[in-house]
Amino acid sequence: MRSLKNQSLLVTPPWSNIWVGLAVVMSLLLHCLILYIPVLADIFSTAPLNWGNGVQFSISRSRLFFLMKFSRFFHDKYQRDML
Repeated sequence: MRSLKNQSLLVTPPWSNIWVGLAVVMSLLLHCLILYIPVLADIFSTAPLNWGNGVQFSISRSRLFFLMKFSRFFHDKYQRDML
């Protein structure tokens, strides 16, 4: 069986492994609970991002995402040329 770590979501749909999907949903749910429930926010000393910080964070993460995709494209191309 091929390793799934090298496959794109375009090849393997996200619902093919229900446990990974469940883990992602639970993680997001816990993050939201810790941020937006005052008692939990006090325990973990967190505060939600304001609109400006959220946009800044999204832009920086999207640049990293595209850099990783760009890098993977050339890595895959180099691997195919070597074979």
